[in-house]
Parts: sequence; C-alpha cells; structure tokens
Amino acid sequence: ISATVSAPQQNQFQADANYTDAANATLPVVDTTANTIYLPNHSFETGMEMTFDASTLDATAVAPTGLTDGSTYYAIRVDKDLIKVASSLSNANAGTAENITAAGTGQAFFQGRTATVTFTHTGGVIDTVTVTDIGSGYGAQPDLTITDSAGSAAAFTVNVGTCVAPP
Repeated sequence: ISATVSAPQQNQFQADANYTDAANATLPVVDTTANTIYLPNHSFETGMEMTFDASTLDATAVAPTGLTDGSTYYAIRVDKDLIKVASSLSNANAGTAENITAAGTGQAFFQGRTATVTFTHTGGVIDTVTVTDIGSGYGAQPDLTITDSAGSAAAFTVNVGTCVAPP
C-alpha cells in the first residue's frame, strides 16, 4: 500500500508583463516600487511557505532581481491578487518584504509546500492515516491517493474527509 498527496497549485506569473486593475489602471505584474507580485486569485496567506521557480516553465526566464530560483520564501498576502515575498516566517509576519529591484522576464511561479501523511496498516487494511504536515498554498484541500501496490492496483482518493471510489 502506498500513499501520495497532490502538490499545491502553481501560482504563475509573467514577470515582464502588465495587468489592468479594477480601477482600469495598467500596472506591472512585478511592481518594483511596491515590491508586489500580481498572482490572480493566488492561494497564499501571510506566513505560508512557498518555493520560487523561474526555470521550469520558461528556460530563458530571468528571476526578478532580489529573488533566487529554487529558493524558499514566505508569503505576505496583500490581497487576493497580490503578494509580497519575505525571506523568513518572522519577516512575513512582521510585513518585511524582500526588495525587488528589477522585474525579470518570462514565466515563473510560486508553489506551496506539499502536505505529507503517514499511515499504518495491518494485513493490507489501513488502520490510521495521520497528516504530518498540512503543507501550504493549496487553493482547496489536497487529494490523498492510496493505492494497493501489492497486486490489485486498486486506488481511492480522499479529499476533505470524503472517500471517492475510483470510476
């Protein structure tokens, strides 16, 4: 028996693009004056751990100056569409953002930490499932897929306390 947890969503952005806000103003996606990044309907709350990726979606992308590809950061939620980026949980909670001095170019994303679970089983029957890390950056509850790897390959997915039988 094996268990896998779905990864949090990728909160993608085009570093060198603009967007139009609710007041019909054109603003940069990466705002170097406000140190904000526009991620429409992002999944982050202040203090959530996230990894920055500027190379997976676009091999020619250049990270915004002040951020490092593959590094862990912490979100500062400005609103449902804007975040600031902090170097530590304490900085995020204090509202201390990284200084972004240039927007960069190309496609990049932030992704939260994947939740982890452990489970015990006896004779192929699952006794307990324990969430050992709730993860971060999920727009909804993650899916947990449990598979019988001993022969039948039967699988079921659990989401928000509900068991969904495979089709």
